[in-house]
Amino acid sequence: MTAPSSAYPARWPRYVEVAPGVLVTAGLIWNALSPQDYWGDPMLTAASVTAGALLTLRHTLVIGIVIVVGVFALTVKDGTAHDVVGHLELLNTVFAALMGLGVNRVIAYHGRHLDVVRMVAEAAQLAVLPEPPRRIGPLAVAARYQAAQSQARIGGDAYAVQRTAFGVRLLIADVRGKGMGAVSAVSVLLGAFREAAEEEAELPALAGRMERALLRESEQIPPPGATLLLVTDGVTEARDHTGTFFDPSARLAGHGPFGDPQEVIDLLVREVEEWTGGPRDDDMAVLAVTRRPAA
Repeated sequence: MTAPSSAYPARWPRYVEVAPGVLVTAGLIWNALSPQDYWGDPMLTAASVTAGALLTLRHTLVIGIVIVVGVFALTVKDGTAHDVVGHLELLNTVFAALMGLGVNRVIAYHGRHLDVVRMVAEAAQLAVLPEPPRRIGPLAVAARYQAAQSQARIGGDAYAVQRTAFGVRLLIADVRGKGMGAVSAVSVLLGAFREAAEEEAELPALAGRMERALLRESEQIPPPGATLLLVTDGVTEARDHTGTFFDPSARLAGHGPFGDPQEVIDLLVREVEEWTGGPRDDDMAVLAVTRRPAA
């Protein structure tokens, strides 16, 4: 299985890495040649913050030192090194350098946190969707998974390859939804496939076992007040004027809680009608079930 490709390059392009240095040079030259004092300061501040966001701590520190030394040299040149104007300019410059260092540390912290999250997601993918064997009997096997979400490692698609007494069984599936919300359904589906593939000689029976496993999972409604919404493809395949499919999860997000399942259905129907902007070319059936508090 080929490793998922990253949505972003491993390192910044060269022209991005040199941007802080260009800003420092331009800002110091502007300050030296401008008829007004220190008009290039905004570029120096931008250089410090940009370095903090894009470069390493060492490079950010170098940029900050260059800015402070350069501005100090300009105050000496202008004769303001020993008056209030020069002192304030140096304070502003030091503050800009420290701001760049602060940005660098914040980004580095969250970058480390993101690395941990990615490692956990990759481990979850390997647990739920393990790499298939490269060879099963006379068959050479290759697979690749790319989640739709940027930088994601797991989503709603699944595949499996299993050698059974009835031959090699292959599965590829698309569970509705993306990201971690679809992981539970994928795990149920693959678990049912691996068990039933060893026991069912006919493919329709195997498909029926997986369908029943998913239905059992969907019947588990969470604590009181939660609503389970079941729809047919008349809902999920409704399109707007651009041909985009209707997504109930996205359109109903943020609504509720609902006191009655009929409220959910009424809202869904309104959203579908608004989405399509006219009559649909497919039947639509909707079922909503709400768990009531115990008497």
